[in-house]
Amino acid sequence: GLLTQIRDDLRKTIFEDDDEEGEGGDSMPEEKRQGWQKFFKRLNGAIRGEFEYEILLEDPLGNSYVQDLMVPEPDPGLREEEYVRSAEEEDELGITDMKTKEGQNGEYEKDDITAEERERAAKLIEEATGAGVA
Repeated sequence: GLLTQIRDDLRKTIFEDDDEEGEGGDSMPEEKRQGWQKFFKRLNGAIRGEFEYEILLEDPLGNSYVQDLMVPEPDPGLREEEYVRSAEEEDELGITDMKTKEGQNGEYEKDDITAEERERAAKLIEEATGAGVA
């Protein structure tokens, strides 16, 4: 599941899409190619369950979901912690620059922002999540 998807996505990013052997093309230095091959060999071992490992999922925007398959009993292999964004993360994500105001109905509305501010915020969100903003 998760590790297989990570492996496949990384392989496509690092090597060429049709490079199943992990050769890395002509431009990848041999030392770097060997490092990636070693990494993928170890990752494949984790996928096959050859050793124990821990996955730490940090998600400052809270876009991830990990399903607890043991509900209502607690899963001993799953640890949940409240994530508190740092001031740096808030700034990188554009949260500190968000302009909001309380509307007449008591709900928050977007304040009038300039096109430049909107574009900057959209860029920050896209960089952080890999998803575009309409």
